[in-house]
Amino acid sequence: MSEYLDIIETAIDQGFMEAFQMILPYLLIIFLFIVVISFPLAILSKKLDKLEEERKQKIWDQRHRRRDQIYFEEREKYEERKRQKRQEQKQKRS
Repeated sequence: MSEYLDIIETAIDQGFMEAFQMILPYLLIIFLFIVVISFPLAILSKKLDKLEEERKQKIWDQRHRRRDQIYFEEREKYEERKRQKRQEQKQKRS
């Protein structure tokens, strides 16, 4: 009985080896395809992330530049009104 199991085991092992040897080129092709595709995609993804960050930064800068511009314009108007009031008060005193 043991001899039969050894023969069956040897046949199974040889069958697996033959099947593996037949499949090996396809596995290598698939592996290389994955590697060849994944590295450029990773690089492209990094570049796209960088571009997205630059775009967000540019939008943020534009918004805050406009906000600061409005603030300074309003501040100048306030200062001008303040100067005019002082001049009016000086004229009234005179």
